[in-house]
Amino acid sequence: MTSFTPAGTDRMKLPRLYPPLWFLLFAVTAIGFSEIMPMSVELGRVSEIPAMLGAITGGVLALWARGLFRKASTTAHPFDEASSLVTRGAYRISRNPMYLGLLLALTALVIWLQNLSGLVLPPLFVLLINRCYILPEEQRLSAQFGETYLNYLNRTRRWI
Repeated sequence: MTSFTPAGTDRMKLPRLYPPLWFLLFAVTAIGFSEIMPMSVELGRVSEIPAMLGAITGGVLALWARGLFRKASTTAHPFDEASSLVTRGAYRISRNPMYLGLLLALTALVIWLQNLSGLVLPPLFVLLINRCYILPEEQRLSAQFGETYLNYLNRTRRWI
């Protein structure tokens, strides 16, 4: 496994993992927090519906967005150069629906676990994804697609 330096840093090295692996690490951490640092909030069964809806919505969104990349015959891997710019479907609402889907699923897990210590994880996930993936991707896509990409940036939000 190689490491990479996120955009704008000279000293921080993180493993070069694909975002779904970061999601899994954060999910395992959320479960670990509920065991090691239990700060339970007793929401009972009322938390199950939003947790299930968040997990399903996040999963469907991420898979739909991934499918749009496949349909456009371009890579969804954040370390590879794109062959085309995907701006339709979920990408009309968010520039990063795959990441948004992972965030929704992580947040759903934290809700389902009903553990306050896990609430720190979704914001940390956003910070990591923004810094290590989205900012470098935006720089690369801007250089590659120029004004077309800049117009897309101006009309579509980064997350939602």
